[in-house]
Amino acid sequence: MAGTNSDYFENLIIDTDIRGATKYLALFTTNPNFETGAGGTEATGGSYARKAIAFNAANAGATANTSQIQWTVGTDVAAQTMTGWGVFDASTNGNMYFGDAFSSSKALSGTGDTLTFAAGAITYSVT
Repeated sequence: MAGTNSDYFENLIIDTDIRGATKYLALFTTNPNFETGAGGTEATGGSYARKAIAFNAANAGATANTSQIQWTVGTDVAAQTMTGWGVFDASTNGNMYFGDAFSSSKALSGTGDTLTFAAGAITYSVT
């Protein structure tokens, strides 16, 4: 028989696992299996690196990123088409916590093009 998570436990999961240590936001040019974290191709080129991402304290079993995160072609990443994103526990390799495909691909084609995630755009919830 399966139980239901209490609100306390849902918030605890987020506050200890999602907020407990630095997490990193990655971009994909070919999406992985978001359930297993396997496969996919992470962005490359330029000075591409995953960006540190911080999350708000849990509220009603949910959280969102605290601030804007942005990659700029020519500075942070090479021109390419992004298909999705993932949150990892390490700046390279590591384990994917969660992620998603973009509703439509994001083409970064020229120097100065940006891909920006507004504060609150990356959300996570426990049910």
